[in-house]
Order: sequence, then C-alpha cells, then structure tokens
Amino acid sequence: MIAFMGFGPTELIILPIFILWIWMLVNCLLRPTLSFPGGGASKVAWIIALVAAPPIGTLAYFFMVYLPGSKQRPVSG
Repeated sequence: MIAFMGFGPTELIILPIFILWIWMLVNCLLRPTLSFPGGGASKVAWIIALVAAPPIGTLAYFFMVYLPGSKQRPVSG
C-alpha cells in the first residue's frame, strides 16, 4: 500500500474534502446574505445543506455559489 507522509489513500482523499468543507462553510457564514442566488432564505438552506450532507453540499455550494460569486467580484487595484 502506498503511503505519503504516514497518510494512506483514504486519508489523502478525505483530508482535502474536509478542508474544502471547512472553507466553504466559513465562506457561507461570512458571505453577505444578499449575495446568494435567491436571496436571504437560500443562505439558511446552504448552511443546512453544508452541515447535513457535507460532501454533496460542499461540492454543490462550490460550483453553484462560490465559483459564480468569485467571477462577479470586481478586481481592485
């Protein structure tokens, strides 16, 4: 079995997903309510989705909210 720095293949898959989940949960909590597609009620729905179904909710949030929202931000400087 291949190991990298003491981590097996399972840990190498789960650890990045866990980090992405924490990142998306923090982003969801800190994001202004009006910047969600659908308005304020969808923020609560996304928080529930991220907590209730972490892997699926995380990937859905990343592709449906985070990526489109990052393209709309103006570049400062």
